[in-house]
Amino acid sequence: MKIIAIILVLSLSSVLHAQMLLTDPKTGKLGPVHDFGEPIYLDLMDYKSALANEQLCPDRITMGNKYISLGRSESAIIKILGDKYTCTQNPLQLQPEKVDAFCYAILKEQPNTMHFYKLLELKEQVTNMWVKTYEWDVHEIGKILATFTSPRQNGKYKVQLIRLRLLRDSKRINSVKWISNNTLERNDTVHVLWNIARDRVKILGTVHL
Repeated sequence: MKIIAIILVLSLSSVLHAQMLLTDPKTGKLGPVHDFGEPIYLDLMDYKSALANEQLCPDRITMGNKYISLGRSESAIIKILGDKYTCTQNPLQLQPEKVDAFCYAILKEQPNTMHFYKLLELKEQVTNMWVKTYEWDVHEIGKILATFTSPRQNGKYKVQLIRLRLLRDSKRINSVKWISNNTLERNDTVHVLWNIARDRVKILGTVHL
């Protein structure tokens, strides 16, 4: 129950890749992996610690009767999260030689197995696409980052990666608990449910955007 099928639904190639990763006896980390050019070691997922203190990359975030999810348009995301955002990545065309560096920079933020496999999928989707990233501050919750892609610089963009940075505090791991075989609950300054099998986050209570 502690380790749930590495995460989400992985492609067969990703599963085979996971089986080949070795643990470094000195650090206890997996790897190094070289899928994004530069070598990097990975932390094996600790889901309770991730919900308490780490960046998540869910497929969907629900807040009340609204939600954002992968595949939704830029305009739909802005309608829900509002137009008070910071552009942290200006439109950039990810030609093949730039894709690895782009994914590697994101993986460095949270180098664990969950992000690794998410970025392997993203790598296949963003080559030769235009990408940009917006960041929203969510009062008393944290930050939400959405990375959008489009085949044309001035075309219609859809979200391909969502990152959720909940407020962090090392003591908060005590407020995270399993409430079912695949769902974690965090209940402190923010009340959050994370369905790991579906990689969906639900933020309970009032959310001020």
